[in-house]
Amino acid sequence: MVVALSEEQALNYLEKGQSMMDALENFTQIMKKEYGLEPMAISFHLDEGFEENDVKNNTHAHLVFFNFDFEQ
Repeated sequence: MVVALSEEQALNYLEKGQSMMDALENFTQIMKKEYGLEPMAISFHLDEGFEENDVKNNTHAHLVFFNFDFEQ
């Protein structure tokens, strides 16, 4: 799964001193509770892109889940 954040939303997190990684970890726990997906990895990226010669951050994360119920 890829979770993409707009540049504005990413800056909002940073300006408030909030951890984007904590938010992503919380999201994986919601996915586990709601859908039974087992979180395996989070890979957070701050790639750069360009829009009309301006640098634009491509803030996103790759989330890896295992879709197997280990209890059953």
